[in-house]
Amino acid sequence: MIISKTPYRISFFGGGSDFPEYFMENTHAHVLSTTIDKYLYVVVKERFDDKIRLNYSTTETVDNLLDLNHELARWALKFSQIFSGIEISTMGDIPEGSGLGSSSAVTVGLLNALQTKIGIALDKEKLASYAIHIENNLLRKPMGIQDQVAVAYGGFNEIGFHRYSPNFTVFDPEIPKDTLTKLNNNLLLFYTGNTRFTSDILREQKMNTASQSILISELVSLCKDAISSLKIGKLNNFGNLLHKSWELKKKLNPKTTNPNIDDLYNYGLTNGALGGKILGAGGGGYMLFYVPQEKQAELKHAMNIKKILELPFRFEKNGSKIIFNNE
Repeated sequence: MIISKTPYRISFFGGGSDFPEYFMENTHAHVLSTTIDKYLYVVVKERFDDKIRLNYSTTETVDNLLDLNHELARWALKFSQIFSGIEISTMGDIPEGSGLGSSSAVTVGLLNALQTKIGIALDKEKLASYAIHIENNLLRKPMGIQDQVAVAYGGFNEIGFHRYSPNFTVFDPEIPKDTLTKLNNNLLLFYTGNTRFTSDILREQKMNTASQSILISELVSLCKDAISSLKIGKLNNFGNLLHKSWELKKKLNPKTTNPNIDDLYNYGLTNGALGGKILGAGGGGYMLFYVPQEKQAELKHAMNIKKILELPFRFEKNGSKIIFNNE
């Protein structure tokens, strides 16, 4: 049996610049993100027969790999040259489609476990690169490439994107540890109660990328501003920049939000938040707020009245890893 553990991520700034349609044509493309202590687990073990069994929100048992309905698992198994006699189970700390990079966490975690199964220990660069290849090239998902990199590497990182292979570089922005702790303490995460399929939202964003390059460039510039603010300890400016980023993101793709999300966001600002954003492609899932600690009790009480659940979290630094292997 082999078990992988892969973190979910929060993306703060620069979203949209990780689409190939943008970074292949623009020299300045990067995001600021972190992984958090909420995880996706993948369990892989041999079967006593030649069947393939897959346990996720449903269960599939097939004789032939091509009969698997789960496209991601089908391609990951084919990529790893495993065609029979295996059972795979996935378990996550959060629901799918919640904006915390769950799709890429599954891809990265599954690849990590399957490659370990065939005796290959992937470094972080290859793990991210293979996951990008499966999601973007084989599955042709309308998405960028930041999530695969973030969850494979782990940590609070600036990720740059460029034309040459492997199309990404991971930088430590060198923020003082105590500043990151204070930032973490000032961030609150709330569940909007709605998960969503992001393909339609991302497909429209992908189509808009070329025509909206000026907006994306503004989002990228906020990434640098946020890093500069953290380096000099101006934490509240991080919250103000999140608000600016959210306003730009809505212009980039109006489907990112809806009246319920707008109402919840404004409710957060009214009750102490300086800024925030819906995570991921938008449309639902988790909403992040930057809230000075002296205002947090007020916001938490307000959210409790609306029965909006908080998800406490801490930053994590390990990325995807194998936590059990008895083979």
